Amino acid sequence: MDHKQSFPNLPEAFAIIFVLFVLQITLGAFLYDAGYQFEAGDPLYSLFVLLISMGTVLSVIMHYKKLSYTRLFNQSGSSWQSIALVLSPPLFLIAAGSVVWISDLASIVIYFVPMSEQDMDMFKRVFTGGVTSFLLICIIAPLIEEMLFRGIILRGLLNDYPPMLAVALSALLFALYHLNIYQFPVALIVGGVSGWLYVMTRSLWPSVMLHSFYNTISYTLFLLSGADPLLETGEVQFHGVAELGLSICVTLTGFYLLKRILLKP
Repeated sequence: MDHKQSFPNLPEAFAIIFVLFVLQITLGAFLYDAGYQFEAGDPLYSLFVLLISMGTVLSVIMHYKKLSYTRLFNQSGSSWQSIALVLSPPLFLIAAGSVVWISDLASIVIYFVPMSEQDMDMFKRVFTGGVTSFLLICIIAPLIEEMLFRGIILRGLLNDYPPMLAVALSALLFALYHLNIYQFPVALIVGGVSGWLYVMTRSLWPSVMLHSFYNTISYTLFLLSGADPLLETGEVQFHGVAELGLSICVTLTGFYLLKRILLKP
């Protein structure tokens, strides 16, 4: 197989992430030298760095692979409109249910590794930047991260590993990319499901939709909750048994409907 078409393998995927980190650090240093002061978690800074670093890496890789945006996003033969129409309901259920029980998994991590005051301030800034936060969390990050981690990295790993191992590796790389133990459970699970969706559909749109639904629901719940006790005082809270059970049922219902759609003869 042409190496350009099978790129990247696992070591090359690690190299891509390393290059991303170097680009992001370089951009931060450039902005600092130019006189722009940004605190950790500033959504405008995060949006700028994400677009420039990810955009640069994606452009170079797609040019190297001679990969068009049409082929990157969809090899299934179905239009994005039909994919969105059919898969939106089960994907929304999966995302809505998962927000609850995954947040409890993250709370377990925080219980054993408490957040510092700097960490709490960083997360508050990410969520409280108004329109910029919405664009970053709900639209840009899901789109551009799925393009790289599922559209490029997972696509390459599928040439070297069985599908589920490739999905697991891409999800692990996605979680490590966040460089944040508190986001690790979310990134690992969302990355794993997004990868499975790509394998099942050969389209990025379901992965983007799930990622966007999850982030949007999380962002909306944060805005509706007012002051988050965790980010204000560091107090770890867990959902009740009934609420947790309901969220798991909603998630499983979404998976059941999705399976019926995807495996339909």
